[in-house]
Amino acid sequence: MNDNQGPYITALLCEKVLEEKDGIKTAVRIIDRVTHVRVGPDPPSTLPPFDYQLALFMKLTSGATRGLYSIVVRLVAPSGDSNEVIRQAINFEGDDDRVGDLVCKMKLRFEMAGVYWFEIFLDDRGKTDLLTRLPFRVIYMPQIRPGSSTIPGVKLD
Repeated sequence: MNDNQGPYITALLCEKVLEEKDGIKTAVRIIDRVTHVRVGPDPPSTLPPFDYQLALFMKLTSGATRGLYSIVVRLVAPSGDSNEVIRQAINFEGDDDRVGDLVCKMKLRFEMAGVYWFEIFLDDRGKTDLLTRLPFRVIYMPQIRPGSSTIPGVKLD
């Protein structure tokens, strides 16, 4: 693996990827953040855990890279904790401009607000090279429901 010789990657996060009969793919609702709103008379002050579905769409161009590799995606939380969320084999073959697509659907549990990083690595039998990083911001917005108040004896209209 040579940093200047490939592979080259284009990656994005979206809500879903459509694939037509001719193999052409369309990314739907490209996203880099989600806002989680809790409405009620006394919403929690910190983000309650929630599940969210999204897709990671990657286009990999081989460059001078040849052979079987793994694409590894690690999710790094705002706390610094990380875990592997995807490991997918890819075979780089043919011409330098040969492109392979990977679409990875995920259902993730977010437990804190802040910026999460999707780190994408190329793994060659234990030797890993970082290809790119994608940020994904989780925003929490607690809202007090109209008609309620946190002040005893006070009612909002």
